[in-house]
Amino acid sequence: MPYSVFFADGGIAFHEGRQDTPSAGCVKLLHDDAVAWFGHLAVGDEVQIT
Repeated sequence: MPYSVFFADGGIAFHEGRQDTPSAGCVKLLHDDAVAWFGHLAVGDEVQIT
């Protein structure tokens, strides 16, 4: 999973991924968005998924 940023137990992450396939619980992002979040988030940062 390119540019993975894990935020929940069970291996749930933000990561680069195709938008036309189902997710197994992760938040799949377009390449540029995944690169941006990977560079921005740090260990311990709180995220909210709505």
